[in-house]
Amino acid sequence: MTARYRRNDQIIDRVEPDGEYFLFNPITAKFNKLNRIAGLVWEVLGETHELDGLTDAVFKRVKGVDRSTLEADLRRLLDDMESRDLVVVDA
Repeated sequence: MTARYRRNDQIIDRVEPDGEYFLFNPITAKFNKLNRIAGLVWEVLGETHELDGLTDAVFKRVKGVDRSTLEADLRRLLDDMESRDLVVVDA
C-alpha cells in the first residue's frame, strides 16, 4: 500500500501578506516557519496525496528543477514535516 500524506488537522496555520507560512502545533507548543516550497506543499496538502500526486502538483508550479530531484526533496521535506507532527501519513 502506498503512503498518503495529509495535514495534521490540529495544526493552526497563518499566511502572511508576503506569502510566508507560519504553523503552530498546539500539542508541542512549537511554531514553524515554512519556506516558499514548503508553503506550497502545505497548500497542496489541503487534500490527501500520495508522493507522486504531490510531486506532480508542486512540479507544475515551480521552475528550474527536474522532477526526480523535486521528488527526492519532497520526500525529505515530508519526513521532516512528519517528525514535527505537521503532516500525517496514512499507510
